[in-house]
Amino acid sequence: MQCEYFFSGACDLASSLAGVKCETTEDACKACAESSPSKAENAVTYSLAYSTLHKKRLLDPKVHEHVYSGVRHFCTERHTSPIDNELVLSGVGTRLAGMLPFLKKGLSECSVCRLRVRLMNRWGTKKCKEKKELILRWLKDSAERNGYPFSPTAVTFLINAAIALEEAFGK
Repeated sequence: MQCEYFFSGACDLASSLAGVKCETTEDACKACAESSPSKAENAVTYSLAYSTLHKKRLLDPKVHEHVYSGVRHFCTERHTSPIDNELVLSGVGTRLAGMLPFLKKGLSECSVCRLRVRLMNRWGTKKCKEKKELILRWLKDSAERNGYPFSPTAVTFLINAAIALEEAFGK
């Protein structure tokens, strides 16, 4: 593939977005060339930057807000609901949000809920296990604000299930 941004198996565009080397494939280069805009900041380059940071466990919502924004901007045509947008940014928080109707509702209406989901995603399974009591308090608050009943036992079970699913399928 002939592209001015492809050097030594990496995409310079995605690497500059991420701040780290983003290895890529010819298929990804081809998809980028066929995207709009072509060979520029687009869904492919932002997705590559995001996935590289995620795989290297370097993704920080504050440091990489521009990457999050690019993913939201370029990748939302396929994802129409707020919870689906969050699935692009996967992890324990997103899995848990899919299990709890009051949290799913909160993602569309509450910036604090979205921040907490992203924070759990960034923490990963180990830190979510350590912070289970804090997460439980967050979820109790969210349930009460959205008018849902709250059962600590049931929600603790769902937190554990989200962690187990992420451990099994998230990597």
